[in-house]
Amino acid sequence: MDLVNPGSGPLPTAHEDTATANIEAFTADVCSQWGYQRVSSIRRPELDYGDGRYAWEVAFLRPCGLYHSCVVQMFGVPRNYSAGQNPLTLPEPRLYVDDSSWVWEFAVSSMAAEDDRETRYRPDGGHTEHGATDPR
Repeated sequence: MDLVNPGSGPLPTAHEDTATANIEAFTADVCSQWGYQRVSSIRRPELDYGDGRYAWEVAFLRPCGLYHSCVVQMFGVPRNYSAGQNPLTLPEPRLYVDDSSWVWEFAVSSMAAEDDRETRYRPDGGHTEHGATDPR
């Protein structure tokens, strides 16, 4: 167990098929929370960490019409992988969004474009628009 960042250790029983199902559920959660549409989800094995997490480059169309993309290292075990073991561990392993470690719910929040996150917390709701080109 990693005491500094619980849930971030190697996952020796991981499988890519499980990671594929997890990335589908995760991107659905992102779309639901942020009003995004998933444009693409491209498997990027050259970016795998080699610890039971599998890399995808995911791209979304934001409600404002701009595109946003991230690289996600998704764990290849069920979300309840750690449940019932040591009470000091998190109930699920961590995933990585652009190399930052998160538990699922916080990762969903971190997937939003910075302007979209800022708008939620600004009293005026305003933000400047900028974005990427169509990733297709």
